[in-house]
Order: sequence, then C-alpha cells, then structure tokens
Amino acid sequence: MFSGKSAVFDFFSEFSEIDSGNYQEEFDLFRVPGGLFDLVNAFDNWTYMGVDGAIRRFQSISKKMIRTPRGFERLYKIGWEYERRCPGIALATEEFIENISTISWEADWPYAELDMGPWSLLRRKVFNRLGKSSPKYELQLGGRDLFFAHVEKYIQKIFINADGADNSFRKYKVIINALDPTNPVAGLRLSPLLHSVVVDRDVRDIYANAVTFSSGFNDNVEYYRRIAGADNIENFIARQKLIRQSLPYNDSFETKSVKVQFEDLVLNYNDERQSLIDVFQLNGDSQVKFSKFNPEVSNKNVGIWRGLDREHFEAIAAIENELENYCYIKS
Repeated sequence: MFSGKSAVFDFFSEFSEIDSGNYQEEFDLFRVPGGLFDLVNAFDNWTYMGVDGAIRRFQSISKKMIRTPRGFERLYKIGWEYERRCPGIALATEEFIENISTISWEADWPYAELDMGPWSLLRRKVFNRLGKSSPKYELQLGGRDLFFAHVEKYIQKIFINADGADNSFRKYKVIINALDPTNPVAGLRLSPLLHSVVVDRDVRDIYANAVTFSSGFNDNVEYYRRIAGADNIENFIARQKLIRQSLPYNDSFETKSVKVQFEDLVLNYNDERQSLIDVFQLNGDSQVKFSKFNPEVSNKNVGIWRGLDREHFEAIAAIENELENYCYIKS
C-alpha cells in the first residue's frame, strides 16, 4: 500500500509488447482468504475435511468476486466484476473446479455449516424443526497428482486467452497484486508464466501517503489510514516490520522475482530502466518513453514526508528510529 507500484505499472505500460489495464483495478482472487493460494495450501497439506472445505470456500469467494450485481442486488450482494475485467474467467473457474474435483456427492455435513451465514443457517434449522429435509451439502474431493497441472492451465486461461483475443504480440501482461508482495514465491511456483515485481518505497513516505489526501491514491484519509495502521504509530511500525520479514526464498525463482525501489526508478531512471529491460528481455525501441511515467513529474513524490504538519514529526522520528533500514537515503 502506497509503495509507488503505480509508477512501475505506468513504466511498463509504455512498452507496446506489454499488455496493461487500469492500475486501480487489483486482481485479488489468488491471495484473499479462501482464494487460490488457500486452495493450493489445502491440496499441499491434504486432509479430507481441508480439501473439501477449501474447494467450497473457493467456489463461494470466486463467485462473489466474478459476478456483477445489478439493480436491487447491489443492496445485498458483493460483486467485484472480474468477468468484466477478465472476460471468460467465470467459465474458466467453473471448468477448473470441475477438473480438480475428482468425486462429489451430497450429504449432511455439519462442518460446512461453519462457513454459513446466519440467514442460511436459520433456514436450515427452520426446515429441520418443521420436519422437512433441508438442502444437503455437496462434498468434493480431488487428488494432488493432477491438481497443479490444472492450476497452471487455469492461470493461463484467465490471464492469457480467456477472452479469445490474439495477444501473441504481447510478451507480458501487467496485473496489480495478483501475487502477494510479501511472499511472491507462493505464486511463482504455480506457473512458469508468472513473474513478480515487488515495489518498495521510503517507509516515511508510505506513512505520509497514508495520513494525507491524494487524489486518485488516498481519496479517503480516515479509511486508508486505518488500513495502513497509521492511526497509531506503534501499529504502523509493527505492521511494517511484519510484512518486511525475511521469508524462505527459493533460488530457482531468483530471475522471476524483481524488487524495484520507487526512489531509484525516479532518481536513477536510466540505470533502472535498462536493468528492467535486461531482466525481462524487453525491446527498448517498443517503449514510448515518458508517455505515462515521467521521472521528473514523479520526483515531487520523493520525500513527501518532509512536508507533513508538525503533528506528525514525532511519528516520523519513531519511524526513523525503529525502521532505519527502510528509510531511503540517496546514494
């Protein structure tokens, strides 16, 4: 959050061989609770109840994220419109669930009730009290042997050819937050097609962005300040320490995960540009330079913490004391 990833997104969007959309539309189906990563973890650590529950939760979560509620439905249904943003994902997800579910059957299953909302549970209890048979649950199981092959095909379908468009001239597709920046390896191992660009920034500027209004980035200070933990400096510092903890790293993914420091892209543009071109083997001539990302314009977003009101000085001092390694110092 407030890492400067939109600047890197704009940079990549300048290359004709890269397909990009709207940087404000994040793709969270993999990393949300109940999403693809949780499903993968269930199959990795296979148990009877774990796999069945993970499939059921993924069905529920994906349906909510894919659909587009209309009219009166908007009052009581969640919908993140992924089908509009990623045409074909609904069918691809349905086929994916069918492929990973080797067997399925209906039965009364009390563990499924743990995921039910109060109204659904009330309906079942009323049915039982009236002596009527309440709807049974669908139990689904699948094995590990073919699961990961189906995951790889699913990723290819939803990101590359879900809409049937000819993207053969595109080398990459840029998607915001498809992989979690705190542990990109969790996603990279699922498909050779995936790469990760983790963007970091002076932690003082992350704090500054969280507590000040910025059109298009922080339009609701109270809302985003609380999400970032910036309403309490101790929480903010603790959160930053936790999300930056060293995680187990697999050397086989070293060339697929790249870290970009926002300040370096702005202040050392030519060197960083060439580095990214080399890593991703891009054609520099395919870039329309400065059409979307202009380092001279973005320069005003470096060191914005210096412009904070006096009420934040104590918080900045605490950040510098506790998070010194994450405060950018120009070399």
